[in-house]
Amino acid sequence: MNLYLFFLTKKCIMDWITVRDEAVRQVLEQDRAGKSGSNKKRRTQILEKELTLGDIFAVILKRFWLIVLCAVIGLSGAYIGTTYFMTKQYTASTSLFVRSDSDNKTAQALATDLNISMRLVDTYMVILKSDSVLSEVANKLNLGYSAGDIRKMIKTSPVEETEVINVSVTNPNPAHAQLIANTIAETAPAEIIRVVKVGSVEILDKAKLPSAPSSPNVKINSLIGLLAGLVLSILVSLLLEMINTSVKGEEDLREKYPSCPILGNIPNMDESK
Repeated sequence: MNLYLFFLTKKCIMDWITVRDEAVRQVLEQDRAGKSGSNKKRRTQILEKELTLGDIFAVILKRFWLIVLCAVIGLSGAYIGTTYFMTKQYTASTSLFVRSDSDNKTAQALATDLNISMRLVDTYMVILKSDSVLSEVANKLNLGYSAGDIRKMIKTSPVEETEVINVSVTNPNPAHAQLIANTIAETAPAEIIRVVKVGSVEILDKAKLPSAPSSPNVKINSLIGLLAGLVLSILVSLLLEMINTSVKGEEDLREKYPSCPILGNIPNMDESK
């Protein structure tokens, strides 16, 4: 999705540059034809024209349907790209509770053990991702995954101010995600106890089969596509307006050429009828 937005933005910018360069090229050709005086002013107008807030709203209203069309195209493109071209990922999570041996200990000692265990949570997470644990998990699964493959799938995080570790596994296959998470939960405790010498490691929650993909998020990506189409179409409309130096009326003529007197107006015959 990010790649799609990148190329969409790049295309809009390149289109604007092409339009602007074409306008400047026409001015330069007229310069070579001997009209350098008036074209110098026009070139300055092309490159330095400023839009007021009223002008911006006028441009938006003028190109309203084009802006809406671009927004719909952005929305549709993001939805189609997310739904049909991005691989769905499923996440299954399990949690482990690590505690020290608390038999016959005072309350103060228990509090000390709790603090120590909380500080060791980072160590537990490193052990969970170690080759010794993940290689054993890969051998038990026998699904063709290596320890490195499984390491890329898992994410570990501590549950705030507790001795609980959450292990999440993301995989395109929901059954594999569940199986890998539960196998890690069954394999890791023995290795954690062996290395850290803690009292015990227990499975708090087993992983369940994911019923819906965790990514990509169709709604969020579609909204991003809608906003991208909307913003880019407005920007391109404003840029096209800035490089447009044509005279649109008497007030526009007075603004661009204040020193030139207006000799007369040509009435609109349709309006007079």
